[in-house]
Amino acid sequence: MEGLLGQVELAKVFSVRLAGEGMPNDAILRESWLSALALDGLTLRALGYANDDADDVVNRLRKSDVERLDQQITAAERARARGYCCSDYA
Repeated sequence: MEGLLGQVELAKVFSVRLAGEGMPNDAILRESWLSALALDGLTLRALGYANDDADDVVNRLRKSDVERLDQQITAAERARARGYCCSDYA
């Protein structure tokens, strides 16, 4: 488990470094989410779940996330087409 925690810490350091180099926050968030999914799969395996079951959970979460992201993009595009933008809600 110590190695896994070390990897999580490295991912945090990498995210901070990317932010310092001007990487957009949404890209860092996506990387954190994908890293979390990988960690979820490892955790399920460590708890004794079969590889296929752990993969199924991670894949369902990933698919759900992609669908949700597509919905958010569509909603933002529709709002932009109607002349709304983020500053209108501040």
